[in-house]
Amino acid sequence: MKNNQSLQKTLEKRIKRHVIGKTKTFFAVTPPNLEYLCKKELEDILPDITDMRIEIGGVEFSGKLHDCYFANLKLSTANKILMRILTFKASNLRQFEKKISDIAWELYLPENLITKVNVTTKTSRIYHKGAVSDSILKSIDTRKNSAFFKKADKVKSSCMQIFVRMVDDVCTISLDTSGELLHKRGIKKHKTPAPVRETTASSILAIAGYDIEEPLMDPMCGSGTFSIEAALKQCKIPRGWNRDFAFMDWPCFSEKRWLYIRKKEAENISLLKDVNIFSSDINKDRCKTFEDQIKKFPFKPAIKISCMDFFLFSPKQVTGKKGLVVINPPYGHRMGSKTQSRKLFQGIFKKLNMDYQGWKFAVITPKYISVKKDFNFSTISFTHGGLTLNLLYGKI
Repeated sequence: MKNNQSLQKTLEKRIKRHVIGKTKTFFAVTPPNLEYLCKKELEDILPDITDMRIEIGGVEFSGKLHDCYFANLKLSTANKILMRILTFKASNLRQFEKKISDIAWELYLPENLITKVNVTTKTSRIYHKGAVSDSILKSIDTRKNSAFFKKADKVKSSCMQIFVRMVDDVCTISLDTSGELLHKRGIKKHKTPAPVRETTASSILAIAGYDIEEPLMDPMCGSGTFSIEAALKQCKIPRGWNRDFAFMDWPCFSEKRWLYIRKKEAENISLLKDVNIFSSDINKDRCKTFEDQIKKFPFKPAIKISCMDFFLFSPKQVTGKKGLVVINPPYGHRMGSKTQSRKLFQGIFKKLNMDYQGWKFAVITPKYISVKKDFNFSTISFTHGGLTLNLLYGKI
């Protein structure tokens, strides 16, 4: 018993020295072409951090462990936050195994949690992903047999993920701090066909210049992703407010620090009584599902949901102000032929030109859709559901 207590104290001291007390390198994973939005968010969330840079597929930044807490809780455009554990060069498996043998996994992983290893390789002499994964798992088991691992009291993650990236014989080993992808906000339980990810929706709102003081029109709302993201922003509710994260299972997790962070964030939440987000869809079932999913959340009063056909109503029927209209129409297999799809988009832009003069707009379109420049707009490409799409945005 005394021996276990001694090991426990020793482990806690090592965790404080090597994990909590040290500056770490983190990597916020983002969708392609949207890295700059994540960097801007990080600059707002963590203003004291100056070591921050855009890389392909995300933003790398240095900070303390509690900065990782903030990033997971508040970022709206990142898919995942990774913490760098070790970077080294290895040209064969023997070198790789020797390098990872010194990793003190007990500082990062609880004993009673399944570990999953994700491996990517590019132009490296070590290319066998299975061998790399097996080596990592073997090194963890070896540490479990020779060192004291702490058990997680209440496991919140289904498994702990380790990411191994091999590029030009340089290996980077990272630990997943997020768990489930960050677009899972813990709000929606039911999906509609081809929903836009919350991280993508938040990025689109930012690109289109969404202003929380102006109304948002979401006339093909589906499961309500754009409306929910806008409501969270309006009410200043952190995007990760309703979910757990992988770092909460770590031996170094400070529940006291986490509760303090949440308490301070709760003081900033401002629940609105006035409706400023107008959601609608022609499908009654989708409207009902959307309504049912958000009725227990405090941002619900900011959203008005109606079952209406976009082509048969004017924004003047619900608001006298002008703001942003955002549209994610059906496309691909949901729309049938390209001819039908082109006809739909022609109708959408004709409607916008007729009834939304002075409004900002954002419309998601397939790559094959071309639009006449009857009004000024810009285009940015992004991927969704295996498709490369265009976002058309501007002002009518």
